[in-house]
Amino acid sequence: MGTSREETESTPAGTEPRWKAAGEPYLLTRDELLAELREWVPGVTERQLRSWASYGLLPPTTRNVPVGANDGVARALYPVWIIGLVRDLWKTIRWKQRTIEELKPIAPILWKQWATREHVFVSDRVTREPDPILEERLSSAIQQAVADYTEYLAKTTGHLVTHAQLELHQEDATSRTIAFRPYAPDQTSH
Repeated sequence: MGTSREETESTPAGTEPRWKAAGEPYLLTRDELLAELREWVPGVTERQLRSWASYGLLPPTTRNVPVGANDGVARALYPVWIIGLVRDLWKTIRWKQRTIEELKPIAPILWKQWATREHVFVSDRVTREPDPILEERLSSAIQQAVADYTEYLAKTTGHLVTHAQLELHQEDATSRTIAFRPYAPDQTSH
């Protein structure tokens, strides 16, 4: 009996993914790509990948039996750098409110940029580049949450919060403190 698709493409805990163990060129099946994207781009679906490919946002795939697959079934294979490309497309569409039509002309340029950065997704400890757009959105959301919470405290306890800060401590022993403006009642509306 042959190996099922799930057996071919799943990775037992603590082992390298098939695509990584197979060596260069690093090629992922669609299921492997989606598994990797779950960490990088939560929410992206197979349907979106197919849609973006049909609109020309993703490079053409090669169709072959993946190295290490025992079932002999040819599948669409993606270069590993497509993880970064999909992440960038997702952010651009979602956060910058760009349409697929706006992205079509620049897609080949993005392909070339990501093809030269393949190493980012192959190293043992993947380091993500800072994302200023996401950082700004998160910062704004935290600022609003702090303002809402301090307003709630002021109204329920009768005491204003004088200052608020968030301390972030990372595993590499670096830390960061972010100060927030707490709720202050509007002095002009009396």
